[in-house]
Amino acid sequence: MPVAGHITDRLNAWLAGSLPEAEAAEVRAHLASCRRGPDRRSAGAAVPAWSARRDDPRAAARSVRRLRHRPEPGGARGLRGGGGAPHLAARGQAMSRVPGLALLAAIALAPGVTRAQTAPPPSAEDRFRNLPPEKQEELRKRFRELQRLPPAERERLRQNLDRLNRMPPADRTRVEDNFRRFREMPPEEREQILERWRKFKDLPPERRAQLREQFQGVLRADPARRKQILENMRRWEQMTPEERDQARERFRQRQEERRMKREERREKKEQRREKRLERLHGR
Repeated sequence: MPVAGHITDRLNAWLAGSLPEAEAAEVRAHLASCRRGPDRRSAGAAVPAWSARRDDPRAAARSVRRLRHRPEPGGARGLRGGGGAPHLAARGQAMSRVPGLALLAAIALAPGVTRAQTAPPPSAEDRFRNLPPEKQEELRKRFRELQRLPPAERERLRQNLDRLNRMPPADRTRVEDNFRRFREMPPEEREQILERWRKFKDLPPERRAQLREQFQGVLRADPARRKQILENMRRWEQMTPEERDQARERFRQRQEERRMKREERREKKEQRREKRLERLHGR
């Protein structure tokens, strides 16, 4: 009904303190007449027909939230406006004895406002109970490991989690996918990567930037390729400095051989193209 909607809008605006003084006086007068009753006229007949405006459930929800978050007695001055009723708890009155406040309560509990409220999310305890037993045991183990860490390390993990939660969805998905692949690796492969990561953290920033993409490549590789990469890393770690120098030299030689072969193929291709052009021009 339009009139009832206007009343709800105007009372919400009055509660929020955004109603012009002239119209606020009309609201206060109406609430005062409700308290004086016995007049049981409908709210639509008692309040003047204010300017037409469509209902805004968001404004109603905001007004209800403001009402619920008002200060407790001692710092509160009751509802806005000089004609408002005092705080019920301070007076010890039941709401049924104050028709004006009963009207406000009816607005707060109206279906439109109730739909605007969202159900509270399940607690962490409820989510834990809903997990499979093996997942619960894994989380207990992780929690015990976390509790054994030094406070500084726990704080660092908390900061990392906060940083993950602040990531854009695409970046967060990529990190979570990498972690999922890491968890699916065999224990020995995980340990190798963790060892590499510990050494990675001790490197200077520019070196870490060079190796970060290599770590990503290891995580993205299929199991067979990843196993080969990790095996090569393991062999490299076991080499002496002289053996590493020899391996680098062999690598440079292979790179040079590949470069020369590519250049040779390019020259042959160019020669074939020139011969085709000569035959075309000779005709």
